[in-house]
Amino acid sequence: MTFRRQYYYAWWIMRSGLISPRYYMTREGMTPSKIQYVGVWQWDAFFHALAYRHVDMKLAEDQLRLVLDHQRADGMLPDAVHDEGRCHSHAIPVDADVTKPPLIAWTALKLFEYSGHRDFLDEIYEPMCRWNQWWFEKNDDDHDGICQYNHPYSSGLDDSSLWDGGMPVESPDLNTYLCVQMDSLSRIARIIGQEAMRRCGPSGPRRSRTA
Repeated sequence: MTFRRQYYYAWWIMRSGLISPRYYMTREGMTPSKIQYVGVWQWDAFFHALAYRHVDMKLAEDQLRLVLDHQRADGMLPDAVHDEGRCHSHAIPVDADVTKPPLIAWTALKLFEYSGHRDFLDEIYEPMCRWNQWWFEKNDDDHDGICQYNHPYSSGLDDSSLWDGGMPVESPDLNTYLCVQMDSLSRIARIIGQEAMRRCGPSGPRRSRTA
């Protein structure tokens, strides 16, 4: 009985958190809270999508599309999207771009494994590669192939003492996420008929079709 009540409460939250398309909210999306965290937050959206895949696959896929709708020209994805704007940067505690760790390809692959929607992967493959490319081009000051956080909020650990020494920080968690992202992108490339990527870094993805 305890688990049943928690189960239904969780789905009540998933339903009550939905906000309708409006202005910058290009699609129906879930906000973590209608009191303080109004808007769609990138990292949260990926995990919300994993839940929605069990009841409404389009709604699940739209959580990713909504974020990608606001991809910056250089490939960056915003930290959050609100009906009246987007959050690409914060000036506190340092003035820098703010995003979240790269989990979108991993999420997309999880959705595909449940739905089999290959067209969805084909639709978002190149934007995901440009997102990956942004990490290597804009977040590796010493060009050693190890990416860095330029703002603590990008980590999801906003007020952690980990950042007391200042920014940027070459963090093992970020580079682990990037390894997962690269593996997921490679698997997606094979699914949609692309050559498995040799590289999705500064030079970008290679789009040659397989024979």
